[in-house]
Amino acid sequence: MKGLYRKRNADNTTNAGVLGVFLIVFNLHSVIVLLECFTGVNVGLLEFWKPSDTPKVGMGYIGGFSLAVAYLLGIGFVKKNTSEKERRLILKNIVSQGRRKLTSVFYTLFSVLLFLFTILLLIITIIPDGGIK
Repeated sequence: MKGLYRKRNADNTTNAGVLGVFLIVFNLHSVIVLLECFTGVNVGLLEFWKPSDTPKVGMGYIGGFSLAVAYLLGIGFVKKNTSEKERRLILKNIVSQGRRKLTSVFYTLFSVLLFLFTILLLIITIIPDGGIK
């Protein structure tokens, strides 16, 4: 994602990291929605988006907390099982590959379009007749 930014500084590095994490989450959400719509997999994401009287804020907090715990456990596992020299080499390879501007633009564009398509698919699936009367 660093390829999207012309200047190299700490703020742009942080922005690229946050953008990359959000795009991964959006892509994961899109893949789960596509699996639920076109296969027999039932994760419960379609039911979550259906309007109902039950509050769903708690589910969001639980989901966010579980993602944070999984992320921290993953980071701890990686730090425990790889040496610092190996981690630096891996990060150097990721950073050098992540600076390709065309690849970064295409990945971002693809991710946003896929997310918008799945939101449209959710609207069509959840609202009968696509909401047209």
